[in-house]
Amino acid sequence: MLKNHLGKLASQSDFCAFCLCRFSGKTFGANKFLIATAPIRTPLGEIAEDYHLVSYQEMERARSSTHRPFPAKNKYLLFDFQGYKQIDREILTEAIAETCDTMLNPPAKLLGVNGILKFSTEILKWKKFSLDKMTLSCITNYFQISKDGGTGGGIFRKMYGDFLIEAAVILENKNIAMLGNQFLEVAKQWDKIAEDLWQLSLSANVSLLQKMSKEIMGIYCQEKNLYQSLQKNLAVK
Repeated sequence: MLKNHLGKLASQSDFCAFCLCRFSGKTFGANKFLIATAPIRTPLGEIAEDYHLVSYQEMERARSSTHRPFPAKNKYLLFDFQGYKQIDREILTEAIAETCDTMLNPPAKLLGVNGILKFSTEILKWKKFSLDKMTLSCITNYFQISKDGGTGGGIFRKMYGDFLIEAAVILENKNIAMLGNQFLEVAKQWDKIAEDLWQLSLSANVSLLQKMSKEIMGIYCQEKNLYQSLQKNLAVK
């Protein structure tokens, strides 16, 4: 019954987030972690097809991992809700405006929409990579984009699109909802890039690089226009 409950929690999320319980007893063994997670595709095959027990030592190694793309390094978050404020128009407007400014005017060329533009050109250089280096580059970027890497799909664009659609109700701005739906479409395009990266890691078919470069350039143009449109809509009272 507990396993079924954990499975429902894991399956209801778009993320590769997992449900985790620790047990010390005869049923599960001493210092064991019971993990439930949605199946994740990896180069070694699909993992987490079922619930499984992980030893304390294995969990310790995972928590201290320094491997890319998301090294754990024993990080954790503390949430303090003492100063919690009810979400309102002002808070949402500030949040969206900050995101737009960060994406359109990033502090470095590899960040924001500039990073997308850079990616569209840099990926063409991969054809000179060794097979091992290309495979590693493909898999690393696949997990940074795909929901298998914890993004919720489309390198977080799906999450942001859903946020804008919900925010539009409070902001009483249908255009924000329309832009949110466009972010959902962009998320699908990113997912296609992720799938091409996966296929490239398997086939080493370098002809995919030109295709991806062109599509990433298209995403750059779309996202730049979307953030600019968001800024204009926030300015309209």
